Amino acid sequence: MERCRFFITRAQTGGFCWGVKHALGRARELRKEQEADIEVWGELVHNQHVVEGLRQEGIRRISDLGESEGNILLITAHGRSPEDTARARKIAERVEDLTCPIVKRQHRAARKLQEEGRKMILIGVRTHAHPEVQGTVGVLRGEVIVIESLRDIELVPYDPSEPVGIVAQTTFNGMLVSEIVDLIRMRYRDTKYIPTVCDDIARKQEELRSSPALGCNMVVVVGDRKSANTTHLAEIAAGTLNLPTLFVLDARELEGMLERDPALLEHVPHVFVTAGASTPDDTIGEVITLLENLGGILDERAAFA
Repeated sequence: MERCRFFITRAQTGGFCWGVKHALGRARELRKEQEADIEVWGELVHNQHVVEGLRQEGIRRISDLGESEGNILLITAHGRSPEDTARARKIAERVEDLTCPIVKRQHRAARKLQEEGRKMILIGVRTHAHPEVQGTVGVLRGEVIVIESLRDIELVPYDPSEPVGIVAQTTFNGMLVSEIVDLIRMRYRDTKYIPTVCDDIARKQEELRSSPALGCNMVVVVGDRKSANTTHLAEIAAGTLNLPTLFVLDARELEGMLERDPALLEHVPHVFVTAGASTPDDTIGEVITLLENLGGILDERAAFA
């Protein structure tokens, strides 16, 4: 690939959030303490490199409780419904609940609104089975409508006279949540919304939105496509900011893209590199190194003070 000259700004907020660090740290602590393998019900974090690394350490993923060997079972940071957790406790010798505290806060908020007699709306991913959304739906005993876009508001069957309660998936696009809530309030007079989007996720999104002020005219988003918060970063970059956006798992995928289309970096004076909450720092660093090898100069200016 031909070298060109351009600047690179690395997002200060990109990479592991506190909840992911805590879940990974606790899983590894348990592995050191126990002779038996550790099982994770689902993916501890949505990143295939991390999942494979954990498997090599003796922390293996199971997709269904029927696969459990009955030893130590971890509930992921995304959380589970009370019924799922109860089933796990009947099967496993020990269950370690690593649900992110911010997800637990969202569960409490959802239950509070439902106990007030409100018809529930959850703003979150509805086009595939995201574990956090499934967990919250379970907390509300299925008595909730999940909506993902402004258009989905038309799917809400509640009468305008009914009181409505709203929470959001903790990793959702915060600006879109605000727009959806505003539109729901126009339709339902008695609406109560409890903000539940994670502060870390909000900071990642806000830093990305501030990147054009530095002159950035391309965005590289690093992370797994199964990660909802990482996908939302790519959607904000390409949709809201209307910037050319490369969504890559790692440096190898980015290198392959650039080999197939060397013109991707032509006429690009400044690249902004960000990453989701489940992307390891070394993966982000390898992407930065690749861009530097292609002629990029790391710009030390902060995009987000």
